[in-house]
Amino acid sequence: MNRYLCAAMLGVGSGMRTSAAPFAARWKRSGVFPRGAAVALAGELLIDKMPFAGPRTGPGALVARAAAAAFAACSVEANTGRQRTAIVALAAACAVGSAFAMMSARRSLVAKTGLPDPAVALLEDALAIWLALAALRANGNA
Repeated sequence: MNRYLCAAMLGVGSGMRTSAAPFAARWKRSGVFPRGAAVALAGELLIDKMPFAGPRTGPGALVARAAAAAFAACSVEANTGRQRTAIVALAAACAVGSAFAMMSARRSLVAKTGLPDPAVALLEDALAIWLALAALRANGNA
């Protein structure tokens, strides 16, 4: 798989769930199930369903998502220099774009189907994790 597509997929995953791409990247790097990263991801998945959860498009949330995507892309990219910088920047940009797009998609799906928001959020959880893991697997990194 093209490394730019891999970075974009990691970014989209982190745009949906901040911890998704770093979780996948840690699993790739260590070769064993990353318990600490899994606990962080599980906490995020739980908090996302709570009514007090802040918007994913707030400034702090966007910075965290972009940083998480950049970390994940950087940790799996072997190249250095401009190409690596471009890949990391792409992942961060995709995370920010995905945060807005998936928030809108989730609201729209809830409104159009009548499904409860937590049920749609569970689908988004699965998609975020699958996307991050698929990006690494298809790139030969997982």
